Amino acid sequence: MKQVLETWKRAPLLRMVVPMIGGVLAADVPFFWECVVGLIVVLCAWFFMQRGINRHWSRVHYLFLEGIFYALLSAGAGVLLVEVRRPVHDASHVIHEQGTTCTMVVRLEDEPKATTSGWRVTAQAAAIQADSSLRAVRGRVSLFLSDSTHQRALHVDDLVWVQAMVQPLAAVKNPSEFDYARYSERQGIFVSIRASEDEWMIDSCTQAATLLGSVVRFRERLIDALEMAPIAERERHVLAALVLGKTTELDAELMQAYAAAGAVHVLAVSGLHVALIYLLLKPLFSAVFGKRRAKWLRWSIPVTLLWLYAALTGFSPSVLRAALMFSCFIVGETYGRTGNIFNTMSASVIILLLVDPMVIYSMGFVLSYLAVLGIVILQPPLRKLWAPEHIIMKKAWELVVISVAAQVATLPVTLYLFHQFPTWFIITNLVVVPLSTIVLYTALAFFALLWWTPAAEFVGGLLGLLTRLMNDMMTWSATWPYALIDGIYWTSLEFTCCVFLVIALCVAVLFGMRRSWIGVFSLMVVWVVHATYAEHRRAQKTALCFFSMRNQEMFTHVRGGLACTYWEDERAGAEAAFRRTVQPFIHATHVQQSLVFGPSDRLESEGIQCAAGWCSSGGVEIARVDSLGRCFSDTSKTPVFWFTRDANRLYLREEHLAQLQSATVILGNTYTRKKREWLKKQLGPSALVLDVSESAVMWEDGRWVRFGEGSR
Repeated sequence: MKQVLETWKRAPLLRMVVPMIGGVLAADVPFFWECVVGLIVVLCAWFFMQRGINRHWSRVHYLFLEGIFYALLSAGAGVLLVEVRRPVHDASHVIHEQGTTCTMVVRLEDEPKATTSGWRVTAQAAAIQADSSLRAVRGRVSLFLSDSTHQRALHVDDLVWVQAMVQPLAAVKNPSEFDYARYSERQGIFVSIRASEDEWMIDSCTQAATLLGSVVRFRERLIDALEMAPIAERERHVLAALVLGKTTELDAELMQAYAAAGAVHVLAVSGLHVALIYLLLKPLFSAVFGKRRAKWLRWSIPVTLLWLYAALTGFSPSVLRAALMFSCFIVGETYGRTGNIFNTMSASVIILLLVDPMVIYSMGFVLSYLAVLGIVILQPPLRKLWAPEHIIMKKAWELVVISVAAQVATLPVTLYLFHQFPTWFIITNLVVVPLSTIVLYTALAFFALLWWTPAAEFVGGLLGLLTRLMNDMMTWSATWPYALIDGIYWTSLEFTCCVFLVIALCVAVLFGMRRSWIGVFSLMVVWVVHATYAEHRRAQKTALCFFSMRNQEMFTHVRGGLACTYWEDERAGAEAAFRRTVQPFIHATHVQQSLVFGPSDRLESEGIQCAAGWCSSGGVEIARVDSLGRCFSDTSKTPVFWFTRDANRLYLREEHLAQLQSATVILGNTYTRKKREWLKKQLGPSALVLDVSESAVMWEDGRWVRFGEGSR
């Protein structure tokens, strides 16, 4: 405890950044800003009153309140950073054009990603045509341009004229689904534009070259150079991610193999890569410039090269953190100044928050700083547990200590957000970290030798061999027994218990504080009691969910640890949609068994019975309307109707619609919009009509609930 207080006293920037982070996180809390301003005003008035009453007033007696005052100022600064960034306060932001069809000029911020039917890219809005003139606008846009033939080549910094509707980002429609709209808004993207092939054109007469665009083009030339080398496609994509930070082309199965091996961090450019670049540059510039002369060159050139590499890899939050910290370290080392590591980290956080306060929601930002904190705090006591004498064992032990320290610090967050834990991460990191270091240095040598073709081909072949070896080893390690523990879905209370349990265990085991064992056992008791109660509630819970999916019909019934999913058909993309939408919902309910059945299957299980065209689930009868309308003949089994694609060709007579009086009608995803609107109009006054295309529909606790809204 004394060490913690001493560190807190010697790191003034740490005392500043903690409440600032709290202010950024609490900026959306109602009346938080007003409360902070009110407390600041009250404290200021109290200070002036005390100084006016007592001339001998000494602030030494009020250091605690003064600390609260500065903490409130820092929290207010965090809130202010978020408020200033909100687009509603900017009259020229493109969000104000939402819902309108206009002609807009946008500049591409990156190389577009080719899809089956066009191009997808993030763009910066530049101008909107108003009458006969152009009006300047700002703001990032998620842009999709239809181009079935892919004949129009698009590149970074291209200006594109688009005439289409500015649409809001699609809100999440299903429970437990990834909220892409919220994620994009934290990246500064608030609107999207989808343009058909005849609604956009490239402005070939105007050039809009930028510095970052030039760096991206240079990165693409390096990637093109990899394609000229004798390197397989899978290895090229891994090298593009590992060395240059481009992860858009990575194979999903290979990414999952690296995740199961606990080595996915090597595929994202992070502080490890920046540290390796610095270790490569340090002896080079120390030998060139010496120790006493040209000090400004000794720090300015390495710092510039580090920041150029950060720009080349896309300025990810983890790379920005590493570049800022290494820049401070290089300058301090050059002039013989040693700083506090916590002050250095806090300074880098403050700079990043000033540039973009929403960076705090980036997983790269959170995991990067947590890993550094774990290494700084836990590495010294872990290293003392064993002192090997052999040089190889010593280096291996240091690598194990660093891996364990970083993994322990990031463990609660990774389990809570990614729902999985790699069990063999210590062994795999002993292999992949040295091997990825060799691959990185070999790739840099390959790029440096591009002017000499024979040498570049030889190094390129060696680079492809090393990368294939690394990929094969990670794929093999992912097949080891119990390589990955997945399906970990925690509540907020369980996540909080895990955070404090990890802290208490580290304090008790590594720092020898016996009183911490009381906290360890108390947290374990709370966790077990909560988990037992939650499991009891889940075992009694019955849920039925109709998912909102494009051109697919699926619903899942959950009861007593069993999930039964109805799958209408298995067309292209259905399996990916199932993994993206249905599986998170199933995992979130903590079921022990999952079954999938189709329209022709017969299923009789606890709480659910299915036959062709009809299903009974959780006390709710579901009938599928087919082209003959046979389900209308038995009204005892049809209080709920589910219309599917076959019904688009069905002529519904008045007697058919009359049978739906006071019924619950669920309109499926595969209905055409015209047919959907007609049915809503015909059935709306008498029946409860629920449109699955708008949002998921759930039957919970004896009532229909539309996802994102109240009960119906």
